[in-house]
Amino acid sequence: MSNVEYVEVLKEFQKFGERFFIIAILLVLGIFLDFLQFIAFIILLLALGNIKQINRELGDKQLKKFRSKIIRSIWVSFIGTIIMGIAAGVAFYIYAVEAHPIYYLIPANILVYGIILMFKSLAIQKKGWHKLHKFFKSNKEMFPKHIYIDVLDGTDKLEKACKYTMYIITIPIAIIYAFIGLFKLAELRKIPLYQKEPDHSYEKRMDPIPVKPKELSDLKARFCPSCGNKLTRPGRYCFACGYELTPSKAYA
Repeated sequence: MSNVEYVEVLKEFQKFGERFFIIAILLVLGIFLDFLQFIAFIILLLALGNIKQINRELGDKQLKKFRSKIIRSIWVSFIGTIIMGIAAGVAFYIYAVEAHPIYYLIPANILVYGIILMFKSLAIQKKGWHKLHKFFKSNKEMFPKHIYIDVLDGTDKLEKACKYTMYIITIPIAIIYAFIGLFKLAELRKIPLYQKEPDHSYEKRMDPIPVKPKELSDLKARFCPSCGNKLTRPGRYCFACGYELTPSKAYA
């Protein structure tokens, strides 16, 4: 992956973090204003789009599974909600027509099926957060240490929030974990857009030019062994008598 592609991946992670920050705020306010939860859902779909863009470059299996499991969880939850709504509608109709109480078994059975789907949705979502947790754990070199620690803790808390929701009695704890997890995952919005360090391992090195042993021996000679003339510059022959200088005959 080139530096340009690497920076583009980091930009998508930034957007992912920014959108989760907005989701976290909307869900907090959504406690009082229900329609904000729907807006948060739309932004969640956009955030999953960022994951899709990231995975076009990375081709990571964990990211792919995270996205697919969250989408699947949304669909199962949507179907479960519709079924529970149908159960409520049937129960209201039975109450309105004052039918025999035994008929309430019909909406009760429908409701149970809807609840089962909601639990299945939570189980799928839990697996999705676990996949994202594994991705960050396997690619920690991509992120600054302080962001990596927060994001890892955030995905872990979101996974635990799903588990505590399934216990029902621990739902208040699950809500707290979910909000903490969302805000910690949103720390990705602070990721710096730096490039990878250049790899110098394959740079061409200039090897030193070898010096012939005979030339070295000539440099060490100070006097000609034939005529005794002092040698003032390197050479193969004595400039006074023409004697050939060799390592065995040269002397300092």
